[in-house]
Amino acid sequence: MGCDAVVGDPVTALVPAEDIEALVGARRHPLHHLARAVSTEETVYILHSQRCLDSGVDLRLCEFSRALDNGIREHEWVQDEPVIVTTLQGTLLPFGQTRRGALGREAKPAEERMAFLRKVGVELLEATP
Repeated sequence: MGCDAVVGDPVTALVPAEDIEALVGARRHPLHHLARAVSTEETVYILHSQRCLDSGVDLRLCEFSRALDNGIREHEWVQDEPVIVTTLQGTLLPFGQTRRGALGREAKPAEERMAFLRKVGVELLEATP
């Protein structure tokens, strides 16, 4: 997915580059957008991929930022940890955090979620479980 500009004023605020990796809890990935839903702040931070950053597009106009402007489905997120994100019909969604259980969607164990991130090349920061 690229970072194509869309029409409309962005709601998403820019976070200084020197702060965003620490807020998300991971290093910038070459291809994947990462995010973290911080429960104490009721805020979602997006760490744009290096490809998106290098595109020169205003990051607030990236499809991931625009999807965040539309809000999130809180029940889809495990909060307070980094996740790979995707977009679907204008909605920002975490990828690889849940699985189908007997009672619907349920969170995978934390170790499994972190192992998935490491497997796809996400470098987690020290404070991340």
